[in-house]
Amino acid sequence: NNSKHLVFKISPDFYEQRDLKRKKTKDKDLPGDTLAIYSIATKSIHKIAGLKSFKVPEKWDNYIAYLYEPAPDTAKAKKKEKKRSKQNGYDLVVRNLSDRSEVTFSYVLDYEIAEEGAALAITTTGNDSTITKGVYSFDFSTQNFKPVFRAKGEYSQLAWDKIGKQLAFISDTDTTKALQRDFH
Repeated sequence: NNSKHLVFKISPDFYEQRDLKRKKTKDKDLPGDTLAIYSIATKSIHKIAGLKSFKVPEKWDNYIAYLYEPAPDTAKAKKKEKKRSKQNGYDLVVRNLSDRSEVTFSYVLDYEIAEEGAALAITTTGNDSTITKGVYSFDFSTQNFKPVFRAKGEYSQLAWDKIGKQLAFISDTDTTKALQRDFH
């Protein structure tokens, strides 16, 4: 919004990808997208590999949120820690572009940034110790992270009002395998 940074995605070379696929390289071993953050003032670029998606606020400044899969050698190698995947979620990093500080949330499936207000909502599968499965909100101005709704189930379609004060989402907390469900 303030035109101090340029944020873009760098995709792997098409021909390199094609050659690797012809060699029957596994999907997990193919090179992924990279996030690039270019500072116009300092003419420096910062790159983050393993990008899944990123979002920037439309009408407020200095933040970016990006979902990425950390490289195996930088990830914490704990035996009991669940793997990052499409089903379990990836790491979401909220980065302040002016001072380069970051806040990381683990096992995030989806996220949404408010258009005009400094608010973020995430759905997570939880890390089994301090955060349980559910929907959470993060206030950028106060750095306050709090639960909105916690329960086993599936959550989708996060949506903020323009100013980031009201959050809507769809939840399916019916854990049975019934073919017919009632939604309210």
